[in-house]
Parts: sequence; C-alpha cells; structure tokens
Amino acid sequence: MKVPPEWKYLRYEGPVIDAFQGDIITSSSDTLGVIFSLGTESLSDDGRKQIVVPERVREKLLKEGADMSRFVFVPTDKDVPTMQEKLVTQKFEEKRINGVKAKVVIPKQVGKGVTGAHFRGIKLQGSETAYEFTIVGKDLGTADHEALLKIIETVKFK
Repeated sequence: MKVPPEWKYLRYEGPVIDAFQGDIITSSSDTLGVIFSLGTESLSDDGRKQIVVPERVREKLLKEGADMSRFVFVPTDKDVPTMQEKLVTQKFEEKRINGVKAKVVIPKQVGKGVTGAHFRGIKLQGSETAYEFTIVGKDLGTADHEALLKIIETVKFK
C-alpha cells in the first residue's frame, strides 16, 4: 500500500491478539483506521439508518410492538425506492483489487460518512489461513477522500 510520505502511521499498542492494528494520520489531520487480522470490520452497513415502508403497514407494526423510530412511512409502495435512495448515505462496490476480493465504501456526499475498503480471503505465501484487512476513514476532507481511494487501489498482499 502506498501512502503519501507525510502521512504518519501509529501502531496500536493495546491488547490485540492475532492482529496488526493502528491509525494513519493524514497531513490534514484526518485519521484512517487500519487492521489486518483473522476477522475485521466488514463494512456491512448498507448506509441506511431507517427502514422505508408504505403507510399501509403502520397499524401492523404498531400491533407487533415494533420500534417505530426505525421506520419512515411513505404514501404508497411505489414511493419506497425513491425514499430509500434519499436515505442511503453510503455507496458500496464489490470488486477485486490486485487479485483480492474487496468491498469499497464511499459516502454519498464527501465529508459526510465513511470512505474505505474491506479485503477478505487474503492468503499469504506459505499459509492456508485467510486473513482480512480494513482501512477506513470517516468524514474525510475531499483531498484525503480522493487520496484514500487511490491508496486502496495500491493495496497488495505477499
């Protein structure tokens, strides 16, 4: 992985077992979290904090005792996809980077959300163990957001 030389790496010195963990501090003081281990954050959040449903199901949800704060109600079934798109804060892309499966996440609006990647199924030379690697930053400025996306494309495992 190639990062700008002025960025600083700080290795986490806490009680971490079977992991290599730390932070990268950018030249504009944004922080990127990095972890290489047997299991890391998978970036599984789809970017929605609420569930969009048509108004017709409100009564059923109330009767079931659902947490109503999780739902956004729209007039009709046809309105659901439009509202879902408005509520999504992150975009995800599954792809291969230098031969390794990766999930890349970018915020819908730069500066508001997560930018990063999660690599899985990493096999190091001489090992049958599958490792995972995550690099992620939150609410990054435009320059750091763009730099991180370029850095992600340079990640290689030996």
